[in-house]
Amino acid sequence: MKIRHFGSIFASATCLVLGFAVPASADSTNLSAGTTEVSCQAGLNTKSLYVPENVYEINFEMDGARGGSELGAAGGRGAHVKGIMKVAPGERLTLVAGCSGELGSARWGQGGDGGRQGDHMSTTGASGGGASAVLLGNYYVPAAVAGGGGGAGGAGGRSGNVHNGGDGGSAGAVSQDGSAATFGNALGGKAGAAPSNVGSKGGNNTLGGGGGGGGGGYQGGVGGQPGDHSAHPGGGGGAGTSFLSDRATGVVTTSSLEKIGSVKISWWSCRGSC
Repeated sequence: MKIRHFGSIFASATCLVLGFAVPASADSTNLSAGTTEVSCQAGLNTKSLYVPENVYEINFEMDGARGGSELGAAGGRGAHVKGIMKVAPGERLTLVAGCSGELGSARWGQGGDGGRQGDHMSTTGASGGGASAVLLGNYYVPAAVAGGGGGAGGAGGRSGNVHNGGDGGSAGAVSQDGSAATFGNALGGKAGAAPSNVGSKGGNNTLGGGGGGGGGGYQGGVGGQPGDHSAHPGGGGGAGTSFLSDRATGVVTTSSLEKIGSVKISWWSCRGSC
């Protein structure tokens, strides 16, 4: 038996089953194909499944979530990651789609919340985007992760004289730090420097705009610093990092154009005379 992945052409006459090229002469009773996906919806951003019989490779494609924007400051993009992954029949996979940061959430790879505003002449920082991932087994070991983008820093200033916070850092082949605020001394957060896969919360101060939250990732991003004075804006949050285990091959990693996170996997298996 030989298992092949997307785009494999191995006969002059072929047919398509869920995006896979398979022999036209194949006995359809010996073919099994499938696809499943999950995207960020309220309370529904994870899905678990067991690898079907005779499946030893899956194709995966996922997007980390974009960080939130705030007035004239942009949230960072999440990563877009696709490739092929070795799996074993009966193995448990958990798919996690990244969402925006939520206060107090303990979800895997969650983006950090934005720091609160310090006074009436500033705004709260935006939350970081969550990571998307394929996790293995009952201990949720990461096999592939697409990092989330950092959140934008909160603005500061009076009407007609508003200073924007720093942009959130984008995830991709290389995750980026958040940008410093456009006015004042607030710095952006570092990419991939949080102590866990959850992005850290943006900084708070008694004055000024809040810092943007860090993006979730294999290693979460650090939140941006808050404004250091009345009407001073906050820094953008750093992006989370992406990750690929040695099971993954043929991988392409770029910055995502999508706002919300998602994960899609597909497979086909062949028994007997395929």
